[in-house]
Order: sequence, then structure tokens, then C-alpha cells
Amino acid sequence: MKDNQPDNALILAIFPSVRGFGFALFHGAWVPLDWGFRHIEGDKNENAIDRVQTLIDEYAPDTVLLEDHAGAGSRRSTRVEALIDDLANLAGQKGITVARYSRNRIRECFAEFGATTKYEIAQAISRSLPEFPPQLPPQRKIWLPEDYRMSIFDAVSLIFTHFYFQAIKPGTSDRTGSDDRFSDDRFSDDRPAV
Repeated sequence: MKDNQPDNALILAIFPSVRGFGFALFHGAWVPLDWGFRHIEGDKNENAIDRVQTLIDEYAPDTVLLEDHAGAGSRRSTRVEALIDDLANLAGQKGITVARYSRNRIRECFAEFGATTKYEIAQAISRSLPEFPPQLPPQRKIWLPEDYRMSIFDAVSLIFTHFYFQAIKPGTSDRTGSDDRFSDDRFSDDRPAV
């Protein structure tokens, strides 16, 4: 039986892109278990749903995190919006909690640490989790397409955002208690061993 306490939950974040989807599986906020990118060809939505269903069946997460494409700051194609909704329905049908966060909520979470662009957010993740620096692609030139690995960092940003907003009192910007999991001190000695 799983411990459904927020710090011990098994969290699967899925971040669809034009070429497929990035994903990250964490035990709580600080223990990455698996992550990667799945390239999807053919019927992108149908094939992506099949691949995500395989991940859900394999890992049995407590919560699935997705982008809130209707939220402020999100710019998604109609196809990707439909995919996100279908993934939320898939998880819901399996009895899995679904949480969604808009791009603005993600930026709000990381702005506290001086990261507002997608690349700055990816750098902040890389600095806080030793498993991720090798995954960080070079900063994109404006004339180049986004590196597929950025979808992995987008998925991880959903996880950080999820735990960040769980530590804030609803309806306020005040943090509860002494939960400092996202302060710079938290990124050092207090992290659980991986």
C-alpha cells in the first residue's frame, strides 16, 4: 500500500511537445526515479496515450501532473490541448489524482529563485538535482527549434511547482509552517540521498 502523504507520493509528470512527450517520475519532491522523452510518430495523440498508459500501468503513480493549457501563459496547439485533456481523462479513469499547472504558475514558482524563462527554469532544476545537468541542452538560438530534452525539464518543473504550491496556504502567497524545501538551503544537505 502506498503512503499518500504529499512528501512520499509517487508523482508522474507528463509534458507533451510537437515531437512526443517528456516525462518525470519522482518519489516526493526530491527523489527522481525515472525521466525521459518518448518520440511519437503516426497518430501522435493516440500513440502518446498508449505510451502514457504503459507508464501509468508500470509505475502506478499516486498523482499525474499536466500543464493547464487553459491557464494564463500557456500556448498550445489544438492537438496538444486535446492530448492533455485525454491524458487527464485516462488518469482520472484509473482513479489517479490529476493536477494541472499553467505556464504562469510555473513561472511564479521559479521566479522566487530568479528563473522566469524556460531555459532559466531548466538551469535551476539542473542546479538543484544532480541527476539533471547532463540532460540540460545548450541554450536555444532563436532560429533553432527547441531541443526535445527541454520537455523533460518542463515535466520536472511541473513537479517542483506542484510541491511549491502545496506548501503555500490556499488563496495567499504565504508559505505554511517552516517548509523550506524550495529555499536555497534546502537544495544542499537536507535532500534525501538518492
